[in-house]
Amino acid sequence: MNSNGTNILETMASSVFSCNYLSNYSLPLVVIILLLLLITVKLCTPHRFGSLTAASVNHVQTTVRPPPVWPKTHQPSVYTDPQMFYNDNLHETVVDAPPSISTCTSSISLPAQSQNTINATENVPLLSKQSQHVIECMISYQEQLESGGCGLENFGNSCYVNSALQCLCHIRPFIDIILNLQQQQQQQLPPVTSAYAQLLTEMQSIPKGATSAYQLKARISDVNRRFAGTDQQDSHEFLTILLEILHDELMDNYQNSSIGDLMHGVIRSTVKCLACPEETITDDSFLSLPLPVRRSAAETFDSKIRENICEKFIGIFISRSASDPDIHGSFQAFLSPEQLGENGQWFCENCQNLTDATKRFDLWQLPRVLILQLKRFTCDLTNDTKIATKIRFDLQLNLSEFMKECEHDSAPLYNLVAVLTHSGTLASGHYMTFAKHLDDEVWYHFDDQHVRQASSNEVLSSDAYILVYERKYSHTSS
Repeated sequence: MNSNGTNILETMASSVFSCNYLSNYSLPLVVIILLLLLITVKLCTPHRFGSLTAASVNHVQTTVRPPPVWPKTHQPSVYTDPQMFYNDNLHETVVDAPPSISTCTSSISLPAQSQNTINATENVPLLSKQSQHVIECMISYQEQLESGGCGLENFGNSCYVNSALQCLCHIRPFIDIILNLQQQQQQQLPPVTSAYAQLLTEMQSIPKGATSAYQLKARISDVNRRFAGTDQQDSHEFLTILLEILHDELMDNYQNSSIGDLMHGVIRSTVKCLACPEETITDDSFLSLPLPVRRSAAETFDSKIRENICEKFIGIFISRSASDPDIHGSFQAFLSPEQLGENGQWFCENCQNLTDATKRFDLWQLPRVLILQLKRFTCDLTNDTKIATKIRFDLQLNLSEFMKECEHDSAPLYNLVAVLTHSGTLASGHYMTFAKHLDDEVWYHFDDQHVRQASSNEVLSSDAYILVYERKYSHTSS
Protein backbone atom coordinates (compact mmCIF):
# COMPACT_ATOMS: atom_id res chain seq x y z
CA MET A 1 0.00 0.00 0.00
CA ASN A 2 1.47 3.35 -0.99
CA SER A 3 1.34 6.50 1.10
CA ASN A 4 -1.57 7.87 -0.91
CA GLY A 5 -3.66 4.79 -0.12
CA THR A 6 -2.80 5.05 3.53
CA ASN A 7 -3.79 8.71 3.63
CA ILE A 8 -7.07 7.94 1.87
CA LEU A 9 -7.88 5.16 4.34
CA GLU A 10 -7.05 7.39 7.31
CA THR A 11 -9.24 10.15 5.89
CA MET A 12 -12.13 7.74 5.34
CA ALA A 13 -11.83 6.28 8.83
CA SER A 14 -11.71 9.72 10.40
CA SER A 15 -14.70 10.93 8.39
CA VAL A 16 -16.69 7.84 9.39
CA PHE A 17 -16.28 8.58 13.08
CA SER A 18 -16.91 12.29 12.68
CA CYS A 19 -20.31 11.90 10.95
CA ASN A 20 -23.35 12.77 12.98
CA TYR A 21 -25.45 10.01 11.49
CA LEU A 22 -23.42 7.36 13.32
CA SER A 23 -25.42 8.06 16.45
CA ASN A 24 -28.31 6.34 14.69
CA TYR A 25 -26.44 3.02 14.46
CA SER A 26 -24.88 0.69 16.95
CA LEU A 27 -21.14 0.31 17.40
CA PRO A 28 -21.05 -3.32 16.09
CA LEU A 29 -22.40 -2.08 12.75
CA VAL A 30 -19.65 0.53 12.59
CA VAL A 31 -17.03 -2.15 13.32
CA ILE A 32 -18.36 -4.34 10.51
CA ILE A 33 -18.19 -1.43 8.06
CA LEU A 34 -14.61 -0.65 9.01
CA LEU A 35 -13.54 -4.30 8.72
CA LEU A 36 -15.02 -4.44 5.23
CA LEU A 37 -13.12 -1.24 4.44
CA LEU A 38 -9.84 -2.79 5.58
CA ILE A 39 -10.46 -5.98 3.57
CA THR A 40 -11.20 -3.91 0.47
CA VAL A 41 -7.98 -1.94 0.85
CA LYS A 42 -6.07 -5.17 1.37
CA LEU A 43 -7.43 -6.71 -1.83
CA CYS A 44 -6.85 -3.55 -3.85
CA THR A 45 -3.28 -3.03 -2.66
CA PRO A 46 -0.73 -3.42 -5.53
CA HIS A 47 1.95 -6.03 -4.83
CA ARG A 48 5.21 -4.23 -5.32
CA PHE A 49 7.18 -7.44 -5.46
CA GLY A 50 4.55 -9.69 -6.98
CA SER A 51 5.72 -9.21 -10.62
CA LEU A 52 9.45 -8.70 -10.79
CA THR A 53 10.85 -8.16 -14.26
CA ALA A 54 13.93 -9.91 -15.48
CA ALA A 55 15.91 -6.69 -15.27
CA SER A 56 15.01 -6.18 -11.65
CA VAL A 57 15.74 -9.81 -10.80
CA ASN A 58 19.25 -9.39 -12.14
CA HIS A 59 19.96 -7.11 -9.22
CA VAL A 60 19.04 -9.81 -6.70
CA GLN A 61 21.92 -11.47 -4.97
CA THR A 62 22.33 -15.13 -5.95
CA THR A 63 23.28 -16.27 -2.48
CA VAL A 64 21.17 -15.07 0.40
CA ARG A 65 23.03 -14.13 3.52
CA PRO A 66 22.11 -16.05 6.63
CA PRO A 67 20.51 -13.99 9.42
CA PRO A 68 23.03 -12.51 11.83
CA VAL A 69 23.88 -14.64 14.84
CA TRP A 70 23.25 -12.71 18.01
CA PRO A 71 25.66 -13.24 20.90
CA LYS A 72 24.13 -15.12 23.76
CA THR A 73 24.82 -12.26 26.12
CA HIS A 74 23.10 -9.80 23.79
CA GLN A 75 20.04 -11.72 22.64
CA PRO A 76 17.34 -9.37 21.29
CA SER A 77 14.16 -9.01 23.38
CA VAL A 78 11.15 -11.00 22.26
CA TYR A 79 9.41 -7.63 21.84
CA THR A 80 11.89 -6.41 19.21
CA ASP A 81 10.10 -4.38 16.56
CA PRO A 82 9.51 -6.84 13.68
CA GLN A 83 9.23 -3.97 11.21
CA MET A 84 12.81 -2.83 11.87
CA PHE A 85 14.12 -6.40 11.77
CA TYR A 86 12.45 -7.25 8.46
CA ASN A 87 13.38 -3.98 6.84
CA ASP A 88 17.06 -4.44 7.76
CA ASN A 89 17.19 -7.98 6.38
CA LEU A 90 15.31 -6.95 3.27
CA HIS A 91 17.76 -4.12 2.69
CA GLU A 92 20.72 -6.45 3.11
CA THR A 93 19.46 -9.25 0.86
CA VAL A 94 17.95 -7.25 -1.95
CA VAL A 95 19.48 -3.82 -2.20
CA ASP A 96 23.08 -4.42 -1.21
CA ALA A 97 24.05 -6.52 -4.23
CA PRO A 98 27.70 -6.64 -5.33
CA PRO A 99 28.50 -4.73 -8.52
CA SER A 100 29.60 -7.92 -10.23
CA ILE A 101 26.21 -9.48 -9.81
CA SER A 102 24.53 -6.55 -11.58
CA THR A 103 26.19 -7.55 -14.85
CA CYS A 104 24.81 -11.05 -14.75
CA THR A 105 22.60 -11.81 -17.75
CA SER A 106 21.05 -15.03 -16.45
CA SER A 107 17.46 -14.93 -15.19
CA ILE A 108 17.00 -15.92 -11.57
CA SER A 109 13.51 -16.71 -10.14
CA LEU A 110 12.73 -16.14 -6.49
CA PRO A 111 10.98 -18.95 -4.59
CA ALA A 112 7.29 -18.42 -3.90
CA GLN A 113 7.93 -18.46 -0.16
CA SER A 114 10.45 -15.65 -0.51
CA GLN A 115 7.98 -13.53 -2.52
CA ASN A 116 5.26 -14.06 0.07
CA THR A 117 7.68 -13.11 2.80
CA ILE A 118 8.61 -9.92 0.99
CA ASN A 119 4.96 -9.01 0.39
CA ALA A 120 4.14 -9.66 4.02
CA THR A 121 7.01 -7.51 5.24
CA GLU A 122 5.80 -4.72 3.00
CA ASN A 123 2.08 -4.82 3.88
CA VAL A 124 1.87 -5.96 7.51
CA PRO A 125 3.46 -2.85 9.07
CA LEU A 126 1.20 -0.53 7.06
CA LEU A 127 -1.93 -2.53 7.88
CA SER A 128 -0.94 -2.77 11.52
CA LYS A 129 -0.50 0.98 11.66
CA GLN A 130 -3.84 1.52 9.94
CA SER A 131 -5.59 -0.99 12.19
CA GLN A 132 -4.23 0.81 15.22
CA HIS A 133 -5.58 4.08 13.85
CA VAL A 134 -9.01 2.51 13.29
CA ILE A 135 -9.04 1.08 16.83
CA GLU A 136 -8.13 4.47 18.25
CA CYS A 137 -11.01 6.04 16.32
CA MET A 138 -13.38 3.37 17.62
CA ILE A 139 -12.31 3.96 21.21
CA SER A 140 -12.63 7.72 20.80
CA TYR A 141 -16.08 7.35 19.24
CA GLN A 142 -17.24 4.98 21.99
CA GLU A 143 -16.02 7.38 24.69
CA GLN A 144 -17.92 10.18 22.99
CA LEU A 145 -21.12 8.14 22.98
CA GLU A 146 -20.76 7.06 26.62
CA SER A 147 -20.30 10.50 28.11
CA GLY A 148 -23.98 11.27 28.64
CA GLY A 149 -24.22 10.57 32.34
CA CYS A 150 -24.18 7.84 34.94
CA GLY A 151 -25.63 4.42 34.22
CA LEU A 152 -27.23 2.09 36.77
CA GLU A 153 -26.03 -1.47 37.29
CA ASN A 154 -28.45 -4.36 36.94
CA PHE A 155 -28.44 -6.35 40.20
CA GLY A 156 -31.00 -8.94 39.14
CA ASN A 157 -34.00 -8.10 36.95
CA SER A 158 -33.69 -4.48 38.08
CA CYS A 159 -34.09 -2.88 34.65
CA TYR A 160 -37.58 -1.74 35.67
CA VAL A 161 -36.00 0.14 38.60
CA ASN A 162 -33.15 1.64 36.57
CA SER A 163 -35.34 2.85 33.71
CA ALA A 164 -37.82 4.56 36.05
CA LEU A 165 -35.01 6.27 37.99
CA GLN A 166 -33.38 7.52 34.79
CA CYS A 167 -36.68 9.17 33.84
CA LEU A 168 -36.88 10.98 37.17
CA CYS A 169 -33.18 11.86 37.25
CA HIS A 170 -33.57 13.90 34.07
CA ILE A 171 -36.38 16.14 35.35
CA ARG A 172 -34.55 19.23 36.56
CA PRO A 173 -37.24 20.71 38.86
CA PHE A 174 -37.71 17.31 40.48
CA ILE A 175 -34.05 16.69 41.33
CA ASP A 176 -33.71 20.29 42.48
CA ILE A 177 -36.41 19.65 45.09
CA ILE A 178 -34.65 16.56 46.44
CA LEU A 179 -31.13 18.03 46.49
CA ASN A 180 -32.24 21.36 47.99
CA LEU A 181 -34.18 19.49 50.64
CA GLN A 182 -31.03 17.60 51.57
CA GLN A 183 -29.07 20.83 51.95
CA GLN A 184 -31.71 22.82 53.83
CA GLN A 185 -32.87 20.23 56.37
CA GLN A 186 -30.65 19.88 59.41
CA GLN A 187 -32.31 16.77 60.77
CA GLN A 188 -32.15 13.33 59.20
CA LEU A 189 -34.29 12.94 56.09
CA PRO A 190 -36.91 10.18 55.92
CA PRO A 191 -35.47 6.82 54.79
CA VAL A 192 -36.60 6.70 51.14
CA THR A 193 -36.01 10.43 50.59
CA SER A 194 -32.54 10.14 52.13
CA ALA A 195 -31.62 7.10 49.99
CA TYR A 196 -32.83 8.82 46.84
CA ALA A 197 -30.95 12.04 47.65
CA GLN A 198 -27.76 10.06 48.18
CA LEU A 199 -28.24 8.26 44.87
CA LEU A 200 -28.78 11.57 43.03
CA THR A 201 -25.63 13.04 44.58
CA GLU A 202 -23.61 10.00 43.58
CA MET A 203 -24.96 9.97 40.02
CA GLN A 204 -24.11 13.64 39.54
CA SER A 205 -20.54 12.98 40.67
CA ILE A 206 -20.08 10.24 38.02
CA PRO A 207 -20.20 11.86 34.55
CA LYS A 208 -19.17 8.56 32.96
CA GLY A 209 -19.61 5.13 34.48
CA ALA A 210 -22.26 3.40 36.56
CA THR A 211 -23.46 3.02 40.11
CA SER A 212 -26.11 0.91 41.86
CA ALA A 213 -29.59 1.80 43.10
CA TYR A 214 -29.75 -1.25 45.37
CA GLN A 215 -29.98 0.72 48.62
CA LEU A 216 -32.87 2.81 47.34
CA LYS A 217 -34.73 -0.28 46.17
CA ALA A 218 -34.17 -1.87 49.60
CA ARG A 219 -35.73 1.16 51.34
CA ILE A 220 -38.73 1.07 48.99
CA SER A 221 -39.09 -2.68 49.58
CA ASP A 222 -39.43 -1.98 53.32
CA VAL A 223 -42.52 0.10 52.52
CA ASN A 224 -43.92 -2.07 49.71
CA ARG A 225 -42.95 -5.74 49.89
CA ARG A 226 -43.90 -6.29 46.26
CA PHE A 227 -40.45 -5.05 45.24
CA ALA A 228 -38.55 -7.06 47.85
CA GLY A 229 -37.61 -9.96 45.56
CA THR A 230 -35.77 -10.20 42.27
CA ASP A 231 -38.82 -10.80 40.10
CA GLN A 232 -39.53 -8.56 37.14
CA GLN A 233 -42.03 -5.82 37.97
CA ASP A 234 -43.78 -3.06 36.07
CA SER A 235 -41.65 0.06 35.71
CA HIS A 236 -44.63 2.42 35.73
CA GLU A 237 -45.90 0.92 38.99
CA PHE A 238 -42.45 1.33 40.58
CA LEU A 239 -42.20 4.94 39.41
CA THR A 240 -45.67 5.76 40.77
CA ILE A 241 -45.05 4.13 44.15
CA LEU A 242 -41.68 5.88 44.51
CA LEU A 243 -43.27 9.29 43.90
CA GLU A 244 -46.12 8.52 46.30
CA ILE A 245 -43.67 7.46 49.03
CA LEU A 246 -41.62 10.62 48.59
CA HIS A 247 -44.79 12.72 48.69
CA ASP A 248 -46.08 11.00 51.85
CA GLU A 249 -42.72 11.27 53.64
CA LEU A 250 -42.50 14.99 52.97
CA MET A 251 -46.10 15.53 54.07
CA ASP A 252 -45.66 13.49 57.26
CA ASN A 253 -42.40 15.16 58.27
CA TYR A 254 -42.67 18.70 56.93
CA GLN A 255 -46.42 19.16 56.24
CA ASN A 256 -45.44 20.27 52.76
CA SER A 257 -44.69 18.45 49.51
CA SER A 258 -43.28 20.30 46.54
CA ILE A 259 -43.45 17.02 44.62
CA GLY A 260 -47.24 17.13 44.80
CA ASP A 261 -47.29 20.69 43.46
CA LEU A 262 -44.90 19.70 40.68
CA MET A 263 -46.42 16.47 39.40
CA HIS A 264 -50.03 16.29 40.49
CA GLY A 265 -52.79 17.43 38.15
CA VAL A 266 -56.57 17.48 38.43
CA ILE A 267 -58.96 15.55 36.22
CA ARG A 268 -62.73 16.10 36.37
CA SER A 269 -65.13 13.18 36.08
CA THR A 270 -68.73 13.90 35.02
CA VAL A 271 -71.39 11.20 35.18
CA LYS A 272 -74.80 12.04 33.67
CA CYS A 273 -77.85 9.92 34.34
CA LEU A 274 -79.85 9.08 31.21
CA ALA A 275 -83.11 8.78 33.16
CA CYS A 276 -82.94 12.29 34.63
CA PRO A 277 -80.88 15.45 34.12
CA GLU A 278 -78.77 14.75 37.23
CA GLU A 279 -74.98 15.14 36.85
CA THR A 280 -72.36 14.07 39.35
CA ILE A 281 -69.04 15.91 39.17
CA THR A 282 -65.89 14.69 40.92
CA ASP A 283 -62.42 16.21 40.84
CA ASP A 284 -59.57 13.74 41.31
CA SER A 285 -55.84 14.27 41.55
CA PHE A 286 -53.63 12.28 39.19
CA LEU A 287 -49.91 11.56 39.10
CA SER A 288 -49.92 10.10 35.59
CA LEU A 289 -52.49 9.80 32.82
CA PRO A 290 -53.23 6.26 31.55
CA LEU A 291 -53.86 6.67 27.83
CA PRO A 292 -55.50 3.80 25.94
CA VAL A 293 -53.70 2.01 23.11
CA ARG A 294 -55.90 0.12 20.70
CA ARG A 295 -54.64 -3.02 19.05
CA SER A 296 -54.32 -2.46 15.32
CA ALA A 297 -56.21 -4.66 12.86
CA ALA A 298 -53.03 -6.12 11.42
CA GLU A 299 -51.71 -6.88 14.89
CA THR A 300 -54.93 -8.60 15.88
CA PHE A 301 -54.94 -10.72 12.72
CA ASP A 302 -51.44 -12.11 12.95
CA SER A 303 -50.51 -11.62 16.60
CA LYS A 304 -49.55 -15.28 16.91
CA ILE A 305 -47.25 -15.04 13.92
CA ARG A 306 -45.61 -11.85 15.13
CA GLU A 307 -44.73 -13.45 18.46
CA ASN A 308 -42.40 -15.86 16.63
CA ILE A 309 -40.54 -13.19 14.66
CA CYS A 310 -37.76 -11.04 16.01
CA GLU A 311 -38.98 -7.49 16.64
CA LYS A 312 -35.69 -6.00 15.51
CA PHE A 313 -35.89 -7.86 12.20
CA ILE A 314 -39.39 -6.49 11.64
CA GLY A 315 -38.19 -3.00 12.52
CA ILE A 316 -35.83 -3.04 9.53
CA PHE A 317 -38.78 -3.21 7.14
CA ILE A 318 -41.52 -1.48 9.12
CA SER A 319 -40.92 2.23 9.63
CA ARG A 320 -42.77 4.94 11.47
CA SER A 321 -45.43 6.22 9.10
CA ALA A 322 -48.16 8.81 9.15
CA SER A 323 -50.74 6.02 9.26
CA ASP A 324 -49.72 5.07 12.80
CA PRO A 325 -52.01 6.45 15.54
CA ASP A 326 -50.63 9.43 17.41
CA ILE A 327 -50.68 10.64 20.99
CA HIS A 328 -53.52 13.06 20.28
CA GLY A 329 -55.71 10.13 19.25
CA SER A 330 -54.95 8.48 22.60
CA PHE A 331 -56.03 11.67 24.40
CA GLN A 332 -59.26 11.78 22.39
CA ALA A 333 -60.03 8.14 23.24
CA PHE A 334 -59.29 8.78 26.91
CA LEU A 335 -61.54 11.87 27.10
CA SER A 336 -64.38 10.49 24.99
CA PRO A 337 -67.70 9.81 26.78
CA GLU A 338 -68.17 6.23 27.97
CA GLN A 339 -71.51 4.43 28.09
CA LEU A 340 -72.30 2.81 31.45
CA GLY A 341 -74.68 -0.01 30.63
CA GLU A 342 -75.67 -3.42 31.92
CA ASN A 343 -72.19 -4.37 33.09
CA GLY A 344 -71.60 -1.11 34.91
CA GLN A 345 -74.76 0.80 35.66
CA TRP A 346 -74.70 3.97 37.70
CA PHE A 347 -76.56 4.44 40.97
CA CYS A 348 -78.30 7.78 40.59
CA GLU A 349 -78.86 9.70 43.84
CA ASN A 350 -81.81 11.49 42.30
CA CYS A 351 -83.52 8.37 40.93
CA GLN A 352 -82.37 6.17 43.85
CA ASN A 353 -81.87 3.35 41.40
CA LEU A 354 -79.31 1.79 39.06
CA THR A 355 -79.62 3.53 35.71
CA ASP A 356 -77.74 3.83 32.45
CA ALA A 357 -75.44 6.79 32.32
CA THR A 358 -72.56 8.39 30.44
CA LYS A 359 -69.19 9.17 31.92
CA ARG A 360 -66.51 11.48 30.60
CA PHE A 361 -63.19 12.94 31.77
CA ASP A 362 -61.95 16.49 31.38
CA LEU A 363 -58.45 17.81 31.95
CA TRP A 364 -59.07 20.42 34.62
CA GLN A 365 -55.60 21.31 35.85
CA LEU A 366 -52.33 20.21 34.26
CA PRO A 367 -49.12 19.74 36.25
CA ARG A 368 -45.71 21.18 35.45
CA VAL A 369 -44.36 17.66 34.85
CA LEU A 370 -46.77 15.49 32.87
CA ILE A 371 -46.30 11.70 32.94
CA LEU A 372 -48.19 9.70 30.31
CA GLN A 373 -48.57 5.93 30.46
CA LEU A 374 -49.50 4.13 27.26
CA LYS A 375 -51.62 1.20 28.42
CA ARG A 376 -49.99 -1.62 26.48
CA PHE A 377 -50.89 -4.37 28.95
CA THR A 378 -54.36 -5.79 29.54
CA CYS A 379 -55.91 -6.25 32.96
CA ASP A 380 -56.24 -10.00 32.33
CA LEU A 381 -53.70 -11.74 34.60
CA THR A 382 -53.81 -14.87 32.44
CA ASN A 383 -52.67 -12.90 29.38
CA ASP A 384 -49.22 -11.29 29.52
CA THR A 385 -49.12 -10.21 25.88
CA LYS A 386 -48.50 -6.59 25.03
CA ILE A 387 -50.28 -4.26 22.64
CA ALA A 388 -47.41 -3.38 20.32
CA THR A 389 -49.21 -0.72 18.28
CA LYS A 390 -46.85 2.07 17.29
CA ILE A 391 -47.87 5.44 18.77
CA ARG A 392 -46.52 8.59 17.16
CA PHE A 393 -45.47 11.41 19.45
CA ASP A 394 -43.45 14.60 19.07
CA LEU A 395 -40.81 16.49 20.96
CA GLN A 396 -43.44 19.11 21.79
CA LEU A 397 -47.00 18.51 22.97
CA ASN A 398 -49.84 21.04 22.82
CA LEU A 399 -52.94 20.16 24.85
CA SER A 400 -54.94 23.33 24.20
CA GLU A 401 -57.73 21.47 22.40
CA PHE A 402 -58.35 19.27 25.45
CA MET A 403 -58.55 22.00 28.10
CA LYS A 404 -61.64 23.70 29.50
CA GLU A 405 -62.13 27.38 30.28
CA CYS A 406 -60.62 26.94 33.74
CA GLU A 407 -57.10 27.08 32.30
CA HIS A 408 -56.48 30.82 32.05
CA ASP A 409 -52.68 30.98 32.13
CA SER A 410 -50.28 30.19 29.31
CA ALA A 411 -51.07 27.63 26.65
CA PRO A 412 -50.38 24.07 27.85
CA LEU A 413 -47.21 23.46 25.84
CA TYR A 414 -44.85 20.68 26.89
CA ASN A 415 -41.32 19.60 25.94
CA LEU A 416 -40.36 15.93 25.93
CA VAL A 417 -37.61 15.10 28.45
CA ALA A 418 -37.71 11.29 28.79
CA VAL A 419 -39.14 8.19 27.11
CA LEU A 420 -39.28 4.80 28.81
CA THR A 421 -39.48 1.85 26.41
CA HIS A 422 -40.34 -1.80 26.89
CA SER A 423 -39.58 -4.87 24.79
CA GLY A 424 -40.98 -8.35 25.26
CA THR A 425 -43.96 -9.34 27.40
CA LEU A 426 -45.10 -8.35 30.86
CA ALA A 427 -43.66 -11.52 32.38
CA SER A 428 -40.41 -11.47 30.43
CA GLY A 429 -39.24 -8.16 29.03
CA HIS A 430 -36.68 -5.41 29.26
CA TYR A 431 -37.00 -1.72 30.11
CA MET A 432 -34.77 1.06 28.77
CA THR A 433 -34.90 4.86 28.77
CA PHE A 434 -34.18 7.73 26.41
CA ALA A 435 -33.52 10.96 28.31
CA LYS A 436 -32.40 14.47 27.44
CA HIS A 437 -29.20 15.63 29.13
CA LEU A 438 -29.83 18.40 31.65
CA ASP A 439 -26.94 20.57 30.41
CA ASP A 440 -26.45 20.15 26.66
CA GLU A 441 -29.99 18.81 25.94
CA VAL A 442 -28.55 15.96 23.86
CA TRP A 443 -30.51 12.71 23.88
CA TYR A 444 -28.92 9.61 25.43
CA HIS A 445 -30.00 6.00 25.67
CA PHE A 446 -29.78 4.31 29.08
CA ASP A 447 -29.70 0.51 29.10
CA ASP A 448 -28.81 -0.29 32.71
CA GLN A 449 -25.08 0.48 33.00
CA HIS A 450 -24.68 1.13 29.27
CA VAL A 451 -25.06 4.74 28.14
CA ARG A 452 -24.78 5.99 24.58
CA GLN A 453 -25.78 9.03 22.56
CA ALA A 454 -29.00 8.85 20.55
CA SER A 455 -30.65 10.96 17.89
CA SER A 456 -34.06 12.57 18.18
CA ASN A 457 -35.27 10.39 15.28
CA GLU A 458 -34.36 7.28 17.26
CA VAL A 459 -36.27 8.62 20.24
CA LEU A 460 -39.39 9.43 18.23
CA SER A 461 -39.39 6.04 16.47
CA SER A 462 -39.09 4.04 19.71
CA ASP A 463 -41.85 1.86 21.16
CA ALA A 464 -42.76 4.19 24.01
CA TYR A 465 -44.37 2.94 27.21
CA ILE A 466 -44.01 6.05 29.40
CA LEU A 467 -43.62 9.63 28.16
CA VAL A 468 -42.39 12.40 30.45
CA TYR A 469 -43.07 16.01 29.43
CA GLU A 470 -42.07 19.22 31.20
CA ARG A 471 -44.30 22.23 30.79
CA LYS A 472 -42.97 25.21 28.86
CA TYR A 473 -44.09 28.53 30.29
CA SER A 474 -43.96 31.86 28.49
CA HIS A 475 -41.88 34.71 29.88
CA THR A 476 -44.98 36.57 31.00
CA SER A 477 -46.37 33.64 32.97
CA SER A 478 -45.27 32.62 36.41
